[in-house]
Amino acid sequence: MRFLFGAALLCACGGRAQQPQLIDQSHHGVPAIDEDGDRRYVTEKRDGLVEVAPSGARQPIASPPIHWCAIDDKVRVVWFTSSDGLSVFDLDDRELYAITLGDVEDVVIDIDHGNERSSVTELTLVVEVSDTPALHVVLPVDASPELRARREQLASLTLQDPMYLASLHARGAASSYRMRSCE
Repeated sequence: MRFLFGAALLCACGGRAQQPQLIDQSHHGVPAIDEDGDRRYVTEKRDGLVEVAPSGARQPIASPPIHWCAIDDKVRVVWFTSSDGLSVFDLDDRELYAITLGDVEDVVIDIDHGNERSSVTELTLVVEVSDTPALHVVLPVDASPELRARREQLASLTLQDPMYLASLHARGAASSYRMRSCE
C-alpha cells in the first residue's frame, strides 16, 4: 500500500541543513507535553504544526506556514511541508529533520516504505525510506512539456540526511505500515 498526498496541499519545508523554525529555540528538541495518551497533530494558520494532548494541552512544533502533514506510525514521525521543503518531526527524539530543501508545492508526495508502486496520474516525488534512501520523480505517461520541465527541477532535489532516513527504515522494519492524515 502506498500513501499519496494531494498536490494542492503540498509546498515544502526545511530541517537539519536549514531546520524548520522551532517556536522556542532556547531548548534542544521540542518539549513534550507532560501527559499520557495519544497525541493529535494539527496544522493551523496562526501556530503552524501543533501537537495536541488528550486534555487539549497544546505544544507548537514548527512555525507557520505548514501546508500539509501526515503521521507515519511505521517509523514514528510526522511528515510535513512548509515553504522550505519536506521535513519530519521525530516522535521519539522530538527533533525536526529536513528531508529535502526546495519547492515541492505542485507535486504529490509518496512516502515509499518498500511498497509496490502503481501507475501515477500526477507529478510525484517519491521518498524511498530504505537502507539506501533515495528520491525519485515520477511522471504520468501523458505528461505535458511543462510537467517534464518541472520534473527536471525536482530531480535536482537532494536528501539532506540519508543516514537519518536509513535509521527510520531500521526503526520501522518490524512495524506494520500505517499512515494517517493530520487534522
